[in-house]
Amino acid sequence: MTDVATVLGALRRHGVAAYRLDAEHVRLIPRTAVTPELVALVRQAKPVLLPILPPLPTSHPAVDYDAIYAVLASATAMAGNWTAIRRHVELNGSWVVEELAWLDLRCDRLAHAKVDEQSYRAAVVMLVSRIDELHRWHVGTALPSTSRRLNVLVNQPLPGPVTLSDGTLIENVPRFLGRLLTAVDYALARPKVAAAGLVVGVYLAQLAALGIVGEVEVVH
Repeated sequence: MTDVATVLGALRRHGVAAYRLDAEHVRLIPRTAVTPELVALVRQAKPVLLPILPPLPTSHPAVDYDAIYAVLASATAMAGNWTAIRRHVELNGSWVVEELAWLDLRCDRLAHAKVDEQSYRAAVVMLVSRIDELHRWHVGTALPSTSRRLNVLVNQPLPGPVTLSDGTLIENVPRFLGRLLTAVDYALARPKVAAAGLVVGVYLAQLAALGIVGEVEVVH
């Protein structure tokens, strides 16, 4: 039987909360961050895990999508960011603006679909991380150092198109993978801004859906 501490640690790394649904069943939230490996771990430890899990809440608070967007996207309003975007367009073409517009529209679509808070927050952080990347490229600065990093275990990108569990259709898998990896780095380097514990699990699940299997490891 799998050790309970191992299961709880895996749940934390994926940003997943576990609840006791009834005497025999466990509910993992958000579903978008749940991997087959995590399900297998929970199933193996279920007899000893169930008694210590809290019951599933009877209701979930409404997600204030506008407030989440306002807080996370406020950091992108710096004039230097827009200068960086314009410079990138001058050098490389208008595709970057189209990409940012798509990332922003995706946030709107997920809010309209009333996805869970973690998935929505992850989508907004992906937009913010891309703008931050362009700004850092423009001014020549690097991400802050971090004690954690993504360790890629399997690198077999799918050709696409692929539909993520939140309903997003990904046609250009390589480009979206690039944005996902940027968002992971951003979340690990700025955990207070990105609420990394909430969004990294979403990113790991989305990477796995696109053919990249990885885990977050501590850098010694």
